[in-house]
Amino acid sequence: MTTVVDDTWGNHWGNMGGRCSARFVTILRLDIDHVRKKLTEVLAPYGISGDDAFDIFKVFLNVDLQEDGGFALNPTEVGSDDYIDIGAAMDILAAASACPADTSPTNGGKSDTTWHQDFPLTSTTPPLLFSVS
Repeated sequence: MTTVVDDTWGNHWGNMGGRCSARFVTILRLDIDHVRKKLTEVLAPYGISGDDAFDIFKVFLNVDLQEDGGFALNPTEVGSDDYIDIGAAMDILAAASACPADTSPTNGGKSDTTWHQDFPLTSTTPPLLFSVS
């Protein structure tokens, strides 16, 4: 369905389909927003639930795999000029979310996904740019 056409970073974590969910943050007793909620919100108008969107591709996520099978999330090392270009061989629906949790090392504890009229994300969250051709 899709092919990576160009990629300046080259280290993406796609080996596990998981992402933070209401159950996960409840177990950890965190009061944070989570990616599953964000994806469910944007996919709902298309009749797709959070359960339907199981596998996700974690672009630019900096993860260390542990010997015991666990993993550690680390601050991103991606620069402002890094990108991944993904070509689609057919029409696809893609949803994206930056980590909305301000407790995650993946965004340096600075995530703010508040919508702003002139700029969709505050300067503390790297913007996601999409181009469709």
